[in-house]
Amino acid sequence: MANLGTLPVHTRFREKHLNIVHGDLLEQNIDQFVFSAYNGGYSPTETSIWGAAAKKYCGYPLGFPKGDSRTPIELPGTNGVNLWGNPKRIGDTDVVIFETGKLFSQNYPLIALHMIGSGSLSSSRDLSYGLRKALHNLHFACYELDKTNQLGPRLGLPLLGCGNQGLPVEKVVPLLKQFAENALSTIDNLDEIVIVAFSEDDAELLQKEFKLVSGQSPLLNKSTLPSWQQTTLSALISELNQQVESLPLEQQESFRDVLVRFSQDPMDKEGIAISARAFLQKGLGATKGEGDLIHRIDHLNSQLGTPNIWASSFHLIRIIGNTAAHPSNAVRRVNSADLVSILMGLKAYVAAWPKISTMGENLL
Repeated sequence: MANLGTLPVHTRFREKHLNIVHGDLLEQNIDQFVFSAYNGGYSPTETSIWGAAAKKYCGYPLGFPKGDSRTPIELPGTNGVNLWGNPKRIGDTDVVIFETGKLFSQNYPLIALHMIGSGSLSSSRDLSYGLRKALHNLHFACYELDKTNQLGPRLGLPLLGCGNQGLPVEKVVPLLKQFAENALSTIDNLDEIVIVAFSEDDAELLQKEFKLVSGQSPLLNKSTLPSWQQTTLSALISELNQQVESLPLEQQESFRDVLVRFSQDPMDKEGIAISARAFLQKGLGATKGEGDLIHRIDHLNSQLGTPNIWASSFHLIRIIGNTAAHPSNAVRRVNSADLVSILMGLKAYVAAWPKISTMGENLL
């Protein structure tokens, strides 16, 4: 699994996040899946997410039928629907749910969005309209599910609209981004939406289009950096990789996720800055957005005495992360010197953690 990018979504509730990931949807740390149902079919096939779920959660099958990959798996005594239980339609939408919580070890039902395939529509314009309509239905269904406590805080979905639906990634990304922003802005209990690209080619296109629609600047090639910056970055990353285990387990994965972004070439400056800010926000327990993060850093500063290099470093991570998240409103873009500042800020966080951990609720 690789996190390709994080986009903060500022809502009237608090700051939320849209994440794009390269990997297997079923392996993501999320609360609830959204599958697409092509022409109303729920039967597992060799190339579908339904087939992958049948393998992972039901032990079916040991092998797929040879020949046409779209041939449904032959499951004893079932037509594919009973494998997931009976579908329940949400209002008058094209969305149904299955009570798969126990089967999937989740607390929320599987969401299935009915899609129309390219064989049923005549043009790319029709396909785009079909996806927009389907995502509108999904948004309304999520809103209704939330009212009955059937919507999880972290929702995971594939590249809806690609595959059988016939749309290229560049047409799908703006629509999925708009859906995610609308859903996160209107549903209080929904905190994060994760969009997952399974293939490497789709992941590359997803990241490229995501950067375009998010207004992010181009990537930074390491070879263009001054030698002192290359040396400094390498030394800091090596030091932090040795120190990461001094943090609690629940923080180590997200900390490493920030560090691994520095190993990519070219480097995504904005992605690094946004993920570092998200790590700091979570580490300090600032769940209510920018104001909460500022308050916690300043409170930490007052408790430790001023001037304090830790608090200054944390504010740098916050400011650089904001610059990356709002490039159209920023005075300047994130630059290579900011990357050094981010690593220095992470180093300060590791050093400050023993004190932060003892403050507990006093950090509020």
